[in-house]
Amino acid sequence: MLAVESRLRKQPTQARSRMTVDAFLEAADRVLRREGYETASTNRLARVAGFSVGSLYQYFDDKQAVVGTLIDRELRQEARELVAVVDAAQGDWRMLLQAAIECTVQLRVAHAHLYRTLEGHPEDFGGRQAPCYARRLQAPLAGDAVQRAVASHLVRLGAGRVEPQLTAGCRLVNAATCMFAVEAPAHVPAEQMTSTLVRVLGLYAEAGETPSAESLACIARWRDDAKAQRAPEDVRARRLQEVRSRLLQNRGIATHELEAAVQVGASLDLVVREFATQGTASHSADDLAVECACLLDAVAAEVLLER
Repeated sequence: MLAVESRLRKQPTQARSRMTVDAFLEAADRVLRREGYETASTNRLARVAGFSVGSLYQYFDDKQAVVGTLIDRELRQEARELVAVVDAAQGDWRMLLQAAIECTVQLRVAHAHLYRTLEGHPEDFGGRQAPCYARRLQAPLAGDAVQRAVASHLVRLGAGRVEPQLTAGCRLVNAATCMFAVEAPAHVPAEQMTSTLVRVLGLYAEAGETPSAESLACIARWRDDAKAQRAPEDVRARRLQEVRSRLLQNRGIATHELEAAVQVGASLDLVVREFATQGTASHSADDLAVECACLLDAVAAEVLLER
Protein backbone atom coordinates (compact mmCIF):
# COMPACT_ATOMS: atom_id res chain seq x y z
CA MET A 1 0.00 0.00 0.00
CA LEU A 2 1.19 3.50 -0.72
CA ALA A 3 2.77 5.40 2.11
CA VAL A 4 1.19 8.75 2.89
CA GLU A 5 4.27 10.59 1.63
CA SER A 6 4.36 8.69 -1.68
CA ARG A 7 1.65 10.93 -3.13
CA LEU A 8 3.94 13.95 -2.73
CA ARG A 9 6.09 15.19 -5.58
CA LYS A 10 8.82 16.04 -3.10
CA GLN A 11 9.24 15.55 0.61
CA PRO A 12 8.92 18.60 2.89
CA THR A 13 12.20 18.48 4.80
CA GLN A 14 12.13 21.85 6.56
CA ALA A 15 9.63 23.11 9.12
CA ARG A 16 8.31 25.78 6.74
CA SER A 17 7.69 23.31 3.90
CA ARG A 18 5.98 20.87 6.28
CA MET A 19 3.71 23.69 7.43
CA THR A 20 2.90 24.47 3.80
CA VAL A 21 1.93 20.86 3.06
CA ASP A 22 -0.14 20.75 6.25
CA ALA A 23 -1.93 23.92 5.16
CA PHE A 24 -2.96 22.31 1.86
CA LEU A 25 -4.19 19.19 3.67
CA GLU A 26 -6.17 21.26 6.16
CA ALA A 27 -7.64 23.23 3.26
CA ALA A 28 -8.67 19.99 1.57
CA ASP A 29 -10.34 18.84 4.78
CA ARG A 30 -12.33 22.07 5.06
CA VAL A 31 -13.40 22.03 1.43
CA LEU A 32 -14.49 18.38 1.54
CA ARG A 33 -16.50 18.98 4.71
CA ARG A 34 -18.26 22.12 3.52
CA GLU A 35 -18.43 21.89 -0.27
CA GLY A 36 -17.61 18.38 -1.45
CA TYR A 37 -15.00 16.77 -3.65
CA GLU A 38 -16.27 18.25 -6.91
CA THR A 39 -15.43 21.75 -5.67
CA ALA A 40 -11.93 20.83 -4.52
CA SER A 41 -9.97 22.09 -7.52
CA THR A 42 -6.32 22.90 -7.06
CA ASN A 43 -7.12 26.60 -7.37
CA ARG A 44 -9.80 26.31 -4.69
CA LEU A 45 -7.51 24.39 -2.35
CA ALA A 46 -4.72 26.93 -2.84
CA ARG A 47 -7.03 29.86 -2.08
CA VAL A 48 -8.37 28.23 1.09
CA ALA A 49 -4.83 27.37 2.20
CA GLY A 50 -3.66 30.94 1.56
CA PHE A 51 -0.94 29.97 -0.91
CA SER A 52 -0.49 30.25 -4.66
CA VAL A 53 -1.46 27.31 -6.85
CA GLY A 54 2.18 27.20 -7.90
CA SER A 55 3.12 26.38 -4.32
CA LEU A 56 0.61 23.54 -4.35
CA TYR A 57 2.16 22.08 -7.49
CA GLN A 58 5.57 22.04 -5.84
CA TYR A 59 4.27 19.20 -3.64
CA PHE A 60 1.24 17.69 -5.41
CA ASP A 61 0.49 16.70 -9.00
CA ASP A 62 -3.25 17.35 -8.78
CA LYS A 63 -6.21 17.53 -6.45
CA GLN A 64 -6.40 13.73 -6.23
CA ALA A 65 -2.91 13.74 -4.72
CA VAL A 66 -3.87 16.34 -2.13
CA VAL A 67 -7.10 14.62 -1.15
CA GLY A 68 -5.53 11.17 -1.29
CA THR A 69 -2.73 12.27 1.04
CA LEU A 70 -5.31 13.66 3.47
CA ILE A 71 -7.41 10.49 3.36
CA ASP A 72 -4.41 8.21 3.87
CA ARG A 73 -3.14 10.28 6.78
CA GLU A 74 -6.48 10.39 8.58
CA LEU A 75 -7.36 6.72 8.01
CA ARG A 76 -3.97 5.64 9.31
CA GLN A 77 -4.53 7.79 12.38
CA GLU A 78 -7.90 6.08 12.86
CA ALA A 79 -6.12 2.72 12.93
CA ARG A 80 -3.63 3.95 15.52
CA GLU A 81 -6.42 5.25 17.75
CA LEU A 82 -8.28 1.94 17.47
CA VAL A 83 -5.13 0.04 18.50
CA ALA A 84 -4.79 2.26 21.58
CA VAL A 85 -8.42 1.55 22.56
CA VAL A 86 -8.07 -2.19 21.99
CA ASP A 87 -4.80 -2.38 23.93
CA ALA A 88 -6.35 -0.47 26.83
CA ALA A 89 -9.59 -2.47 26.91
CA GLN A 90 -10.08 -4.46 30.09
CA GLY A 91 -12.78 -6.86 31.21
CA ASP A 92 -14.98 -9.31 29.42
CA TRP A 93 -15.71 -10.00 25.77
CA ARG A 94 -18.65 -7.58 25.54
CA MET A 95 -16.65 -4.73 27.06
CA LEU A 96 -13.89 -5.24 24.50
CA LEU A 97 -16.40 -5.32 21.64
CA GLN A 98 -18.16 -2.23 22.98
CA ALA A 99 -14.94 -0.22 23.25
CA ALA A 100 -13.58 -1.21 19.83
CA ILE A 101 -16.81 -0.76 17.89
CA GLU A 102 -17.75 2.47 19.64
CA CYS A 103 -14.32 3.87 18.75
CA THR A 104 -14.64 2.77 15.12
CA VAL A 105 -18.12 4.25 14.70
CA GLN A 106 -17.12 7.57 16.26
CA LEU A 107 -13.97 7.92 14.18
CA ARG A 108 -15.68 7.08 10.93
CA VAL A 109 -18.62 9.39 11.53
CA ALA A 110 -16.11 12.16 12.27
CA HIS A 111 -14.46 11.42 8.90
CA ALA A 112 -17.67 10.88 6.96
CA HIS A 113 -16.60 13.45 4.36
CA LEU A 114 -13.54 11.35 3.58
CA TYR A 115 -15.48 8.09 3.28
CA ARG A 116 -18.07 9.78 1.06
CA THR A 117 -15.27 11.01 -1.18
CA LEU A 118 -13.86 7.48 -1.48
CA GLU A 119 -17.27 5.95 -2.11
CA GLY A 120 -18.37 8.61 -4.59
CA HIS A 121 -15.15 8.78 -6.60
CA PRO A 122 -13.46 5.36 -6.48
CA GLU A 123 -11.92 5.90 -9.91
CA ASP A 124 -9.71 8.64 -8.43
CA PHE A 125 -8.47 6.48 -5.56
CA GLY A 126 -7.58 3.08 -6.94
CA GLY A 127 -11.06 1.96 -8.02
CA ARG A 128 -12.02 0.42 -4.67
CA GLN A 129 -15.13 1.01 -2.60
CA ALA A 130 -14.60 2.84 0.68
CA PRO A 131 -14.68 -0.30 2.92
CA CYS A 132 -12.11 -2.11 0.79
CA TYR A 133 -9.87 0.97 0.59
CA ALA A 134 -10.04 1.47 4.37
CA ARG A 135 -9.35 -2.18 5.14
CA ARG A 136 -6.29 -2.35 2.91
CA LEU A 137 -4.89 0.83 4.44
CA GLN A 138 -5.70 0.14 8.09
CA ALA A 139 -5.26 -3.63 8.44
CA PRO A 140 -1.43 -3.51 8.42
CA LEU A 141 -1.57 -1.07 11.36
CA ALA A 142 -4.46 -2.45 13.42
CA GLY A 143 -4.92 -6.06 12.34
CA ASP A 144 -2.46 -7.70 14.72
CA ALA A 145 -3.73 -5.83 17.77
CA VAL A 146 -7.37 -6.64 17.00
CA GLN A 147 -6.59 -10.31 16.36
CA ARG A 148 -4.62 -10.65 19.59
CA ALA A 149 -7.42 -9.10 21.60
CA VAL A 150 -10.33 -10.92 19.98
CA ALA A 151 -8.87 -14.37 19.30
CA SER A 152 -8.35 -15.18 22.97
CA HIS A 153 -12.02 -14.48 23.68
CA LEU A 154 -13.16 -16.63 20.77
CA VAL A 155 -11.00 -19.50 21.99
CA ARG A 156 -12.47 -19.25 25.48
CA LEU A 157 -15.93 -19.39 23.97
CA GLY A 158 -15.01 -22.74 22.47
CA ALA A 159 -15.17 -21.66 18.85
CA GLY A 160 -13.49 -24.14 16.54
CA ARG A 161 -13.14 -21.74 13.63
CA VAL A 162 -11.43 -18.74 15.17
CA GLU A 163 -9.52 -17.51 12.10
CA PRO A 164 -12.42 -17.42 9.62
CA GLN A 165 -14.63 -15.92 12.33
CA LEU A 166 -12.11 -13.15 12.86
CA THR A 167 -11.87 -12.52 9.13
CA ALA A 168 -15.62 -12.37 8.55
CA GLY A 169 -16.45 -10.48 11.75
CA CYS A 170 -13.78 -7.82 11.35
CA ARG A 171 -14.71 -7.25 7.73
CA LEU A 172 -18.37 -6.85 8.65
CA VAL A 173 -17.50 -4.20 11.24
CA ASN A 174 -15.33 -2.45 8.66
CA ALA A 175 -18.03 -2.51 5.97
CA ALA A 176 -20.94 -1.59 8.24
CA THR A 177 -19.19 1.36 9.88
CA CYS A 178 -17.91 2.68 6.55
CA MET A 179 -21.36 2.59 4.99
CA PHE A 180 -22.95 4.07 8.12
CA ALA A 181 -20.58 7.03 7.78
CA VAL A 182 -21.23 7.34 4.04
CA GLU A 183 -25.01 7.08 4.16
CA ALA A 184 -25.60 8.82 7.53
CA PRO A 185 -29.12 7.39 8.04
CA ALA A 186 -30.94 9.98 10.14
CA HIS A 187 -33.18 7.32 11.72
CA VAL A 188 -30.21 5.33 13.09
CA PRO A 189 -28.32 6.99 15.98
CA ALA A 190 -24.63 6.16 16.25
CA GLU A 191 -25.27 4.59 19.66
CA GLN A 192 -27.81 2.21 18.11
CA MET A 193 -25.41 1.19 15.37
CA THR A 194 -22.74 0.51 18.00
CA SER A 195 -25.00 -1.57 20.23
CA THR A 196 -26.40 -3.52 17.28
CA LEU A 197 -22.95 -4.43 16.02
CA VAL A 198 -21.87 -5.44 19.52
CA ARG A 199 -24.86 -7.76 19.92
CA VAL A 200 -24.53 -9.23 16.42
CA LEU A 201 -20.83 -10.00 16.91
CA GLY A 202 -21.50 -11.47 20.33
CA LEU A 203 -24.23 -13.75 19.02
CA TYR A 204 -22.07 -14.72 16.07
CA ALA A 205 -19.12 -15.66 18.26
CA GLU A 206 -21.28 -17.86 20.48
CA ALA A 207 -23.29 -19.53 17.70
CA GLY A 208 -22.70 -22.93 16.16
CA GLU A 209 -21.15 -23.32 12.73
CA THR A 210 -24.27 -24.55 10.92
CA PRO A 211 -26.20 -21.58 9.51
CA SER A 212 -29.85 -21.65 8.48
CA ALA A 213 -30.84 -22.75 4.98
CA GLU A 214 -32.45 -19.35 4.42
CA SER A 215 -29.20 -17.47 5.13
CA LEU A 216 -27.11 -19.90 3.08
CA ALA A 217 -29.42 -19.40 0.10
CA CYS A 218 -29.32 -15.63 0.54
CA ILE A 219 -25.52 -15.52 0.64
CA ALA A 220 -25.36 -17.80 -2.42
CA ARG A 221 -27.48 -15.28 -4.36
CA TRP A 222 -25.27 -12.44 -3.22
CA ARG A 223 -22.16 -14.35 -4.32
CA ASP A 224 -23.70 -14.88 -7.75
CA ASP A 225 -24.37 -11.15 -8.04
CA ALA A 226 -20.76 -10.38 -7.09
CA LYS A 227 -19.36 -12.85 -9.61
CA ALA A 228 -21.59 -11.31 -12.29
CA GLN A 229 -19.88 -7.99 -11.46
CA ARG A 230 -23.09 -6.09 -11.01
CA ALA A 231 -22.32 -2.54 -9.94
CA PRO A 232 -22.29 -2.20 -6.12
CA GLU A 233 -24.22 1.07 -6.25
CA ASP A 234 -27.01 -0.67 -8.17
CA VAL A 235 -27.16 -3.48 -5.63
CA ARG A 236 -27.07 -1.51 -2.36
CA ALA A 237 -30.71 -0.32 -2.32
CA ARG A 238 -31.91 -3.80 -3.21
CA ARG A 239 -29.88 -5.34 -0.38
CA LEU A 240 -31.30 -2.90 2.15
CA GLN A 241 -34.83 -3.73 1.05
CA GLU A 242 -34.15 -7.47 1.00
CA VAL A 243 -32.77 -7.50 4.54
CA ARG A 244 -35.54 -5.20 5.77
CA SER A 245 -38.20 -7.51 4.35
CA ARG A 246 -36.68 -10.50 6.08
CA LEU A 247 -36.34 -8.76 9.44
CA LEU A 248 -39.86 -7.36 9.29
CA GLN A 249 -41.09 -10.90 9.78
CA ASN A 250 -40.27 -10.20 13.43
CA ARG A 251 -42.93 -7.69 14.39
CA GLY A 252 -42.84 -5.29 17.31
CA ILE A 253 -39.34 -3.87 16.92
CA ALA A 254 -38.76 -0.11 17.06
CA THR A 255 -37.84 1.59 13.79
CA HIS A 256 -34.36 2.74 14.83
CA GLU A 257 -33.55 -0.75 16.14
CA LEU A 258 -34.78 -2.40 12.96
CA GLU A 259 -32.93 -0.01 10.66
CA ALA A 260 -29.62 -0.45 12.48
CA ALA A 261 -29.92 -4.20 11.93
CA VAL A 262 -30.85 -3.60 8.29
CA GLN A 263 -27.70 -1.51 7.81
CA VAL A 264 -25.55 -4.25 9.38
CA GLY A 265 -27.19 -7.06 7.41
CA ALA A 266 -27.02 -5.28 4.08
CA SER A 267 -23.36 -4.42 4.67
CA LEU A 268 -22.65 -8.14 4.59
CA ASP A 269 -23.08 -7.85 0.83
CA LEU A 270 -19.87 -5.83 0.69
CA VAL A 271 -18.07 -8.60 2.58
CA VAL A 272 -19.53 -11.26 0.30
CA ARG A 273 -18.57 -9.24 -2.76
CA GLU A 274 -14.98 -8.90 -1.59
CA PHE A 275 -14.72 -12.60 -0.71
CA ALA A 276 -16.25 -13.67 -4.03
CA THR A 277 -14.14 -11.44 -6.25
CA GLN A 278 -10.83 -11.30 -4.37
CA GLY A 279 -10.84 -14.12 -1.81
CA THR A 280 -8.28 -14.39 0.97
CA ALA A 281 -4.96 -16.10 1.27
CA SER A 282 -5.92 -18.35 4.16
CA HIS A 283 -9.61 -19.26 3.81
CA SER A 284 -11.68 -20.82 1.04
CA ALA A 285 -14.51 -18.84 -0.51
CA ASP A 286 -16.99 -21.55 0.52
CA ASP A 287 -15.91 -21.45 4.17
CA LEU A 288 -16.23 -17.68 4.24
CA ALA A 289 -19.67 -17.89 2.64
CA VAL A 290 -20.74 -20.10 5.55
CA GLU A 291 -19.39 -17.53 8.00
CA CYS A 292 -21.35 -14.78 6.24
CA ALA A 293 -24.50 -16.89 6.49
CA CYS A 294 -23.84 -17.32 10.23
CA LEU A 295 -23.47 -13.54 10.52
CA LEU A 296 -26.79 -13.05 8.74
CA ASP A 297 -28.39 -15.45 11.21
CA ALA A 298 -26.90 -13.39 14.03
CA VAL A 299 -28.49 -10.23 12.61
CA ALA A 300 -31.89 -11.96 12.57
CA ALA A 301 -31.34 -13.29 16.10
CA GLU A 302 -30.44 -9.79 17.34
CA VAL A 303 -33.77 -8.49 16.06
CA LEU A 304 -35.61 -11.28 17.86
CA LEU A 305 -33.86 -10.33 21.11
CA GLU A 306 -35.15 -6.76 20.75
CA ARG A 307 -38.80 -7.84 20.72
